Amino acid sequence: MLRSYRHFILSVVGILLAASFVWIWLRPNYPVLPTNEYKKAEQGQHSPGSPACYPSRLNSLPESEAADERYRCEQAAEKHRIESDDLVQQTRAADAAVVMVGLTYNQSLMMLAGTIFGLLTLVAAFAAVLYAKRAASAAERSLDHAQDVAATDLRPWLKIQVEPD
Repeated sequence: MLRSYRHFILSVVGILLAASFVWIWLRPNYPVLPTNEYKKAEQGQHSPGSPACYPSRLNSLPESEAADERYRCEQAAEKHRIESDDLVQQTRAADAAVVMVGLTYNQSLMMLAGTIFGLLTLVAAFAAVLYAKRAASAAERSLDHAQDVAATDLRPWLKIQVEPD
């Protein structure tokens, strides 16, 4: 293997190792969040307004008291429904916030990977500049040598031959 290939391979391995260490060092931990998976309260499990609102009790009351008691029970049932639905909506909002945290975490990982690849690109561009500079100086030396050779080999020579009489 040529020496330049060894240097190239060692450079690539070194850069990948450095990028891996940067990834491990800067990678944030995934946040641990509670899951809020509540279901809507079932209407049959709750008796708003206490046992005083059972239909058997309401039917046994005189008509004048039963209307007031039914109204109070209806108000308690509506209040329970509103509070129960409010809890469900808050739970949905909390679940949406958990999903947003996960998306933000994934986005931060992608941004970190983009930063690392950007830095690797910058290192590669710097290496290309150094290689181009070496190639330009080698081309200048080659040109100087070619000019020296042309000056000595391509100039006209006179050959004089003298014959003795």
